[in-house]
Amino acid sequence: MLSTRDENNREVITEKGIEDNGILVMTAGHDTSSILFDPTRFENQASIPPYCFIPLGGGPRICPGYEFARIETLVTIHHLVTRFTWKFLAYNFFERDPMPVPTKGLPIQIMPTL
Repeated sequence: MLSTRDENNREVITEKGIEDNGILVMTAGHDTSSILFDPTRFENQASIPPYCFIPLGGGPRICPGYEFARIETLVTIHHLVTRFTWKFLAYNFFERDPMPVPTKGLPIQIMPTL
């Protein structure tokens, strides 16, 4: 859901059709200049508070769902690889932009293994 108020509690008008599909992460609690783009803030690693840029936390305050989500992902991948046969449906070329991207998409057929 899009916020209808800004940081000064003023009403914000959003155009019709605008979708809420972004996440804004502010690190104001860790850095006074979190709104400004300043890549030099990462140069002095010793000055960065521990665990401040780890999405699920770390140490004694790690997210309790982290291990559950990790195991669920591994189990899903395991079942997709061991219980199904994967087949490319068409020969394809790849462009590098900067990562390899299939030029015609990546059509595959997934069939249960008997």
